[in-house]
Amino acid sequence: TITAFSMLNRLNDAGYRQEDQKLLSFTDNRQDAALQAGHFNDFVQVVRLRAGIRKALELAPNQTLTYATLGEAIFKALAVPFTEFGNRNEEPQFASVRDDYERCFQDYLLYRAIADLRRSWRIVLPNLEQCGLLTVTYADLDRRAADAAWNSFPLIGDLKLDERKEFISTILDFFRLEYAIHSENYLTLSKIKEYEKHFRELLRARWTLDRNEELREPFFIRYDPLHKSARFSSKSMGPASALGKFIKLYVRQNDIDIDLKGPNYRVFIERLMTM
Repeated sequence: TITAFSMLNRLNDAGYRQEDQKLLSFTDNRQDAALQAGHFNDFVQVVRLRAGIRKALELAPNQTLTYATLGEAIFKALAVPFTEFGNRNEEPQFASVRDDYERCFQDYLLYRAIADLRRSWRIVLPNLEQCGLLTVTYADLDRRAADAAWNSFPLIGDLKLDERKEFISTILDFFRLEYAIHSENYLTLSKIKEYEKHFRELLRARWTLDRNEELREPFFIRYDPLHKSARFSSKSMGPASALGKFIKLYVRQNDIDIDLKGPNYRVFIERLMTM
């Protein structure tokens, strides 16, 4: 994939027209050829999106973006021509119509970026955070971690401010990386269905959802097991979960005097979730 990508880039650098930038590959059957073509197209789309995120960060004030500005910033950084993403053969005459298409494309990029920044299982394509090319932090964490409301809280109340910030941030990371995040504007079921419809109507193939693709719904973090008939995805925060193991290991490594055995863990985690 890297070799093919490099060859196409060199053809572009040498001044060949886009329609002449071709690569002939020999495989022993059609299934392998289709698999390789699909993998290559996916690779290009993923890398292009991540390049857009990285460039948007570099151009942003203080090299910092928020959830609210991410989609527009990636859109400006990618600078994709209208005819490449808009689902019409020519640019619209009215600026307001063009704005509708651009806003839809920005929302699409936001969804893609959020999904790409969750816990990534792509072995050969770890995401930007896993590669150390960006850092995700939480708004007002300094002020909220220093709040007196924590002082009487078990475990966290005894930590120094830097340790407290790190502990709370790890809890928030667990939610974010498991895609257990909430947004009334984007991530409710009704909003997801609405955006799926808009993307298919206004955006062109390559910059829209695949035929049978659906936007990922957020996960829920829960303590008790779900009934088999439950219609939503979830992750556990019980004592044997990744979160539970982290908290217990943290207590042991830092020699903190707190009993998290049996029902004590549930009391602690439910109180922590309330905070």
